[in-house]
Amino acid sequence: MNIEARVTISRGSDDMIRIAVECASSHARFVEVKMDCEGFAKAVTGQGFIHCTAEVRGLDVVGKKRVVERRRVVAPDLGMVDRKEYERWLKEEYHEAGWIVDPALRSQGSISYDGFGRTHLNFSVERYEDVAEGEKP
Repeated sequence: MNIEARVTISRGSDDMIRIAVECASSHARFVEVKMDCEGFAKAVTGQGFIHCTAEVRGLDVVGKKRVVERRRVVAPDLGMVDRKEYERWLKEEYHEAGWIVDPALRSQGSISYDGFGRTHLNFSVERYEDVAEGEKP
């Protein structure tokens, strides 16, 4: 399978080089390679088979198209609680077939109130779909 991808190379505070590969259509970061600076220098100057560690994840969505939609629900009355309690409620209680809930309520408009004492949660759901033949992801 050939895919369009993006590569990011960074250096952490631990002085390790990280090379991350992300699928352009699903936005899944599916490989992260970690190596020391000496190994990275050897690799970019042509020496092969340099030791590193690699984390592989999310292969089930690589090559698929990420679809994101916004949702708005009336939250139960949890009393005077912070954002984390509403995030916990979304994660545990809100389910929609075929969709993955992103319970993060980070933006200013994520939690809103109406004139009737109800709390509304504005959040995203996502799913991954196969890309049709000839379709651009």
